[in-house]
Amino acid sequence: MSPEQIRKEKLDARTDLFSFGLILYEMATGRRAFPGESAAVVHEAILQHRPSSARELRSSVPRRLNEIISRALEKDRAQRYQSAMEMREDLLRARKELRSIGSLSRNWLAIVASLLILGTAGALFWRHHSGIALAPSDTLVLADVTNQTSDPALDEGLSFALLVALEQTPYLNLLGGDKLHQTARRLGLSEDTKITPLVTPQVAWQVCRKTNSRAVISAFIGEAGSRFRIGLIAIDCQSGKTLEQVVHEAETREDIVRTFGLAASQLRLKLGESSDSIRRFNQPLDQATSASPEALQFLTLGYEKQLSGDIPRALAYYTRAIEKDQNFALRPSSYATG
Repeated sequence: MSPEQIRKEKLDARTDLFSFGLILYEMATGRRAFPGESAAVVHEAILQHRPSSARELRSSVPRRLNEIISRALEKDRAQRYQSAMEMREDLLRARKELRSIGSLSRNWLAIVASLLILGTAGALFWRHHSGIALAPSDTLVLADVTNQTSDPALDEGLSFALLVALEQTPYLNLLGGDKLHQTARRLGLSEDTKITPLVTPQVAWQVCRKTNSRAVISAFIGEAGSRFRIGLIAIDCQSGKTLEQVVHEAETREDIVRTFGLAASQLRLKLGESSDSIRRFNQPLDQATSASPEALQFLTLGYEKQLSGDIPRALAYYTRAIEKDQNFALRPSSYATG
């Protein structure tokens, strides 16, 4: 990570050039620029310590390449290379100078070419794998799934399934229902405004800012020919910018719930959850709930009636949910307490 990434500042291309510099340093010296036994130690070193120059560790490193690496690793972005093109031009000059040094030039010509290729690959790898690190205090507001299809059975039921998918993990901290109700009252929202453990995207955005939460998690399902297009998006509450997003397609209607689960696990990974945690806390969503959208829809309607005190209608909806999926009643669910 670059210093600005550790400080959670806005990133730009110069962050990739810092990552490229780290790869150049390690390939030239055989050592990491910022070693450490833990992430915290490494982060502290990146923020506070200046590494020994590559030439100090290995005298065979050409002086010009040493200067390029040092500039790439400047902690202040303003002192670094401002573009990849600028850095490339210096690397080409270094290669030209090395051609006049005999056999050493041939060795370093090959090394510089490899560094340029592998460094670029490293920067791309970083950009692809750099998950958003959430602090334990960061809360997320989960919005209802936006149903862009003509199928009414894909409304509240999928929102419930998404809630189950994201509540499986101890890594994410979803804003609780009580907090949602309190915040809705402070915002002066209408009594008719739907407030359950999930809220409409518009309400979620207001609640997210009011509670100083980190992000809104929103989702959608739409039709893509004969298939279904499913997307999950994490949006920063303060800036409104997309932090991470995942888009999948379900081949059939029966694959929708399972695909939502896959998308949710990938979003968790992008938000910084470890692969080990996801392996431990990620039951397939169609097994944790139901593969039947109708069963999920009736379950959610039953829960809403239960909250309003209409127990007979709640039980009627629960019964219809079990009719759609006979195994549904055997699955543990906080919604199925009725």
